[in-house]
Amino acid sequence: MRKFSIFGFLFVCLGVLTCASTGFFLSNLLMISNIFQLSSAVEVDGMVVYALSTASCQTKETLFESQTELQALNGAGYIFKQEESYFLISSIYENLRDAELVSKNLKNNGMNCEIINITLKKESLVGNFSNEEKTVLQNCLNSARTAYKNLYDISISLDTGIYDKQKAKLECNNVFSNYVSTKTNFETLFNIKDFDKINKKLVFENEVLSNLISENTNSFQTFSSLIKYSYCEILLFDI
Repeated sequence: MRKFSIFGFLFVCLGVLTCASTGFFLSNLLMISNIFQLSSAVEVDGMVVYALSTASCQTKETLFESQTELQALNGAGYIFKQEESYFLISSIYENLRDAELVSKNLKNNGMNCEIINITLKKESLVGNFSNEEKTVLQNCLNSARTAYKNLYDISISLDTGIYDKQKAKLECNNVFSNYVSTKTNFETLFNIKDFDKINKKLVFENEVLSNLISENTNSFQTFSSLIKYSYCEILLFDI
């Protein structure tokens, strides 16, 4: 009777250990499968941004003089075409309320301005992507909006005196460094010929950010204006 009890006890222990081992194995298997699982799509939603325009006309050249004046006053001075008109953009806002507040202040100071809505289209990529590939592609699709948000914050900090010019330059360097990481990861994981549209976008952003950190600007353009001009270029690329 005692031998049977010992045998039964050992049998139960063995069963418990087997169940525990099986559970541990299945848990690890699920973790590994999650790492290598495939996803069919990567995308960013469309959105509307609000650009503050200080002048508009039917020909681009007519805005050049006003562009110079606006850039000397810290405005972007970016010329944007929508339908049949050209607009001189001072800045771009994610929030309509922010655009309205700035517009009101400018009008109180005697400057004509209007808010124009610009739609950023939805972008998507379809394929069998690992989680790592999906993360890199998601960063690529988001790169323009990420750069815009970071540069917008820097320009606000510079305009309000939170940053001096040197600090603003250092922060712009950080934006560029983060961008380079995104671009390098993309080039490491993918054949750029298979993602020509993304590659062209990244090459363009590289040029814009390189000009920014090199302070490649006209003599009349302030550094604050250059930051705004840069985020306008990046955000409105291929609109």
